[in-house]
Amino acid sequence: MTHQPPSPLFGFEACQPVWHERWQHYLVKVKPGEFYVAPPGMAITTVLGSCIAACIRDPATGIGGMNHFMLPDDGDGSERLSSASYGAFAMEQLINGLLKLGCRRDNLEVKLSGGANMLAGGYRIGDLNVRFIRDYIAREGLQLCAEDVGGQQARKVIYFPDQGRMLVKRMEAVGQLLSEEQAYRQQTREQTVHQDVELF
Repeated sequence: MTHQPPSPLFGFEACQPVWHERWQHYLVKVKPGEFYVAPPGMAITTVLGSCIAACIRDPATGIGGMNHFMLPDDGDGSERLSSASYGAFAMEQLINGLLKLGCRRDNLEVKLSGGANMLAGGYRIGDLNVRFIRDYIAREGLQLCAEDVGGQQARKVIYFPDQGRMLVKRMEAVGQLLSEEQAYRQQTREQTVHQDVELF
């Protein structure tokens, strides 16, 4: 039987969904630093260590999305305002993407996953990420429906926006995941060092 994927939403045509027999859905994988907004009938997946994934949807439209981000630090374990600005930008990217496609901000439902403390060196970047996203949601008045955050285990997440389902499988981190997060953390650190971005 041939399965046809739902038509991608405007601005997300470049992503290639893959049919998953177990879930009977097309899935798009979100990598660190990315976000994706899915039409009804499509699911989104990612693998998280210290990073956070915010799964956000408007139940009235059946449209929802997921991001995948980590706050950078300056390398010695201290926090900076630029770190919070980076996380806010990642959230606004996803939220603005939803609003452009007809979702209403006051309808949005949020589910969270990730924020494990997995990186070497004793710096608990996972805790920093979790604290940031909880503060952000409270400050912005968003509706937090569920979360699975913290701890020390990696997570595989599958999100079905039209159903509002977020499935989480805890697992041991593999070397590739740790390497990807280390590289992503370094990249975001360099971006905040070399850029001065003001949000308004």
